Amino acid sequence: MCTENNLIRLLVVFCAFAISLDVAAEELALVRVGLGRDASTGPMYIAALAGYFAAEGLDARLEFFDSDARVPAAVASGALDMGVTTLTASYFAFSATHDLKMLASYEGDQAGYPGNTLVIAKKAYDAGLRTWQDMPGKRVGMTTAGAGLHYALAQIATKYAFDLRNVRIAWLQTPAKAMTALARGQVDAALVPAVAAMQLGSSTKTVTLRRVGDETPWQESVVFTSGQTIQDRRALVEKFVRAYQRGAAEYDQTFLQRGDGSEVIKGAHYDEYLALMARHSGMPAELRAYLIPWSDRLGRLDVADIQRQLQFWQAQRMVDGSISAAALLDLSFISGHIGDLH
Repeated sequence: MCTENNLIRLLVVFCAFAISLDVAAEELALVRVGLGRDASTGPMYIAALAGYFAAEGLDARLEFFDSDARVPAAVASGALDMGVTTLTASYFAFSATHDLKMLASYEGDQAGYPGNTLVIAKKAYDAGLRTWQDMPGKRVGMTTAGAGLHYALAQIATKYAFDLRNVRIAWLQTPAKAMTALARGQVDAALVPAVAAMQLGSSTKTVTLRRVGDETPWQESVVFTSGQTIQDRRALVEKFVRAYQRGAAEYDQTFLQRGDGSEVIKGAHYDEYLALMARHSGMPAELRAYLIPWSDRLGRLDVADIQRQLQFWQAQRMVDGSISAAALLDLSFISGHIGDLH
């Protein structure tokens, strides 16, 4: 039987526990993280949801942007501490002039995983556009010059020895506009993220050829911060990267493992994390399950590919030729990055 004294003692213990939680919360260091509200944010979500940031003494606040292209400016201004962004010519140019440093990989377009896709109109397919080698002379819808897929297509052109200048690229600003142009017969094919191909392709009577990552794996997005943050708060950055790596490892174990028949070996929290990503990307979980992008389990950067990207943009005169890849990276927080700088 509970006496009045026992109830008082329980109340005191409860209050003490609540106070201790408040104190602990106040001791967490605030880290503001910017990222796009899209389908590729799994590792960061998991690190936050699983408590990996809190375990490092961090209160990681995820702030979402309609486009991750806006994130670098927010990090450079100090409005954010960390960011996730897609690699583009404009990012390379901006990071060089604003002292931004890539710390870890986020997403890569890799063989066997959905990343970006060439979608071909049925009429063009029937007329012979069936392989990458068939692309010269064809009309291909893409988003903007300087986007990551511009680089990826150039790598495919090099691989299959055709001149990219002979591909009639229509710069259409968004994946949706590229797919609309495909449906209307204004282009023969569209090179778009797999998300757009899945969501919009069913209404265009198209044939999906193959994934870009199967032909040319490349570093698509990264985690970054400012050089000033590294200088002033290095211990905080170290904690952040450790927590992020735990999130990346769990993302890998949850979504990226495959059986002998290439079926997904689901991790313990598969349904929970899938629902989370579906909710934040505004996509049904059933569709989201088919569009799980690849992410390195240790958060390692493909530094060799990053250097190739920089050199490509410099050759296109979109980035200053004096910039070195080493100046845009801080490889000291994670060991064993992929490839070397030359």
